[in-house]
Amino acid sequence: MSDPTTVYVTADGGRALDAAELGTVQRALSEVAGVGEVAAPVFDADRTAARLDAYLTVDARSQRARDLVAGPVRQAVREATPAGLTAHVGGTAAVFADVATAVDRDLRTVFPVAAALIALILVVLLRSLAAPVVLMVAVGLCFAATFGASALVFQHLGGEAGVTFVLPLVLFLFVVALGTDYNILISDRLREEMAHGGPARAAVARAVRHTAPAIATAGVVLAASFGSLAVNADPGTRQLGFAMALGILLSAFVVSLLLVPAAAALMGRGMWWPVRATPGRRDGTGRTAAEPQGRRTEDLQVSGRP
Repeated sequence: MSDPTTVYVTADGGRALDAAELGTVQRALSEVAGVGEVAAPVFDADRTAARLDAYLTVDARSQRARDLVAGPVRQAVREATPAGLTAHVGGTAAVFADVATAVDRDLRTVFPVAAALIALILVVLLRSLAAPVVLMVAVGLCFAATFGASALVFQHLGGEAGVTFVLPLVLFLFVVALGTDYNILISDRLREEMAHGGPARAAVARAVRHTAPAIATAGVVLAASFGSLAVNADPGTRQLGFAMALGILLSAFVVSLLLVPAAAALMGRGMWWPVRATPGRRDGTGRTAAEPQGRRTEDLQVSGRP
């Protein structure tokens, strides 16, 4: 009851307000389901503006409050405001509802633009058209899995009205960015190992062996850091902590160390189309020019050649 939804009313032309003019707005607010009480109007010193405080029956920071203010409350105020008056709905729930609307609108622009820029960077770094497609699809699956798991845990199992409206944007900024970094690291190593020649699967095995410790360590440390937010008292912060920790772990262990190497093993050197990772030139001894004089032990074990 201490955090009301406030309706601010002003008269066109700066004239003084009459209390009777605000009666229709006050009655309309009191008839909205979910509004428990509407206080008497409070005027400023010269009575050119007034404030009506409406106390909701739900938490002002909840999804139900945002839906209530964005829908029935604003509609009732709009329909009940007499001609010659201007009314605006404010308060915590109204601010959250406006921010959520702005975030939803911005996401429809940010997501495709950011995805296009990331894909362009991957094309330049990896000098390939096929590999960036694989990486973008893998990162997109990770984002969808993380967001879906968060909704399942908090909304369906936890009984909350929904997840915080900033969750998609935060996940995109952190999970997609970090997942792309991990993917660039493993992809660069995959390309390097395939350039040495030999079976593609052997090259993938070497790449995973050499990069797994660094990616796994970074993923665990970052996930633990963000995961500490999951014990916060604020529900929105708990959701962000859980989602970021889960997304980072999925990016590191599932996407970078499982999906991307698996795709590379299936596609072979075709993953680097149109500029494939070309095996090194072989000299008269049967070794590749890019390899050191001693053949790698793991190459002998994987390929089975003497």
